[in-house]
Amino acid sequence: MAFIEAKKVKLQAMLSNTHEAYKVPLYQRPYVWTKDQWEDLFEDIKGLEDGRIHFIGSIVVPEGEHRLGVNYFQVVDGQQRLATLLIWLSAIRDTAKDIYNNQLAEHLTDFLFAKEWEGNRVRQIPKLKLGSLDDDAFQKVLEGKPSDSKHSIFECYTYFKDKTQDVNLWQKLLNNISVVHINAFNNFNSFRLFETLNDRGLELSAADLIKNFVLMSVSSDENIFNDTINE
Repeated sequence: MAFIEAKKVKLQAMLSNTHEAYKVPLYQRPYVWTKDQWEDLFEDIKGLEDGRIHFIGSIVVPEGEHRLGVNYFQVVDGQQRLATLLIWLSAIRDTAKDIYNNQLAEHLTDFLFAKEWEGNRVRQIPKLKLGSLDDDAFQKVLEGKPSDSKHSIFECYTYFKDKTQDVNLWQKLLNNISVVHINAFNNFNSFRLFETLNDRGLELSAADLIKNFVLMSVSSDENIFNDTINE
């Protein structure tokens, strides 16, 4: 088996599989994108001509676990981009609700959640789970229950909600954005890729990279993570 598999996919293809979900490992940094990155992304996508594809970089995922009919992948690179795109998609969905376009709102919701099967019961689960510092806010956004607090997740949502009056932007978001989906079959390969791939977002410091590599090797227990990350 190859240790690394890479394929270029549109965002729609990546999110439309209801049997796949993603989660950010505990050792990853929190959501750090700000208005500068949001504006760049918005202008890039809004300005796309029909049929043009916008490449936004890579998403690195180790081979995932399988539970209740869902394959879970850990996102070790690209989580800032993926989280921002899902926040933007949530904002478009909520704008569709505001103008009573419930059919579109339901359609977009399908890209925000996967489906777990437990016997004959199906349960919606978020397409992406962030780290402990951000996930509560992020899940509220996906569920259509944003807050007016100063958390960066809510500020990101507000930015895209205010900017996206044209709900038809969802088509560019899903059909005109492509990523390289890189599946690395062990944590060492994932870390090496994460360390070396070019990233359009914010650069990591050497300390960030060392901390990530150390925490990748420890227990996934959240208490251990919190004790370590706060030192």
